[in-house]
Amino acid sequence: MFYVWSSVGIQEPYAPGALRTVRRVEAVHAAIAVEPVRRDTRIEALRVPGSWHGEERHGAHLAKAIRDVMSKPVVSLPLTATLGDARALVRTRRFRHVPIVSATLHVAGIVSDRDLLREEGLPEASPLREHMATPVLTADPDAPLRDVARVMLQERVGAMPVTDSEGRLVGIVTRTDLLRTLIVEGPIELWV
Repeated sequence: MFYVWSSVGIQEPYAPGALRTVRRVEAVHAAIAVEPVRRDTRIEALRVPGSWHGEERHGAHLAKAIRDVMSKPVVSLPLTATLGDARALVRTRRFRHVPIVSATLHVAGIVSDRDLLREEGLPEASPLREHMATPVLTADPDAPLRDVARVMLQERVGAMPVTDSEGRLVGIVTRTDLLRTLIVEGPIELWV
């Protein structure tokens, strides 16, 4: 259901904590005060009126698997891309995560907007493959939403590429995709 891909195309089954040994985490030097979160009334406009009874509502399909909420087609960059290519893509398309793929569309790495900020002083022509995060945790399109959300939370990743049975990139799911589904889908059973 979940796999870890390396920059050289080696695939391994996911095990909890698989990414922790290779992640670069910067130390926090100072805390920043933030304002309290205010309720965004625009979210109410996303909510579909009515109540859920069973699997469908007014002909709508209840999202259960990641394929129902993933973003597709995916905008990605090749292994030959540069930091400048990634910066331009993130800046113009306002992406937070960009998968890096091999010539056969297998996931080789991923770069986030925060990765690019950390590398701000480096030249635009610097090879992206030297700065991307690898290995990369991926999901099968049929993975249940709840499982994907749990793994993303446990591994502290903001996006997860989705790969087909051949390991080729077919989509990407982000925290935003999961939150949007949470807002629109309902109801949510909470067990404490």
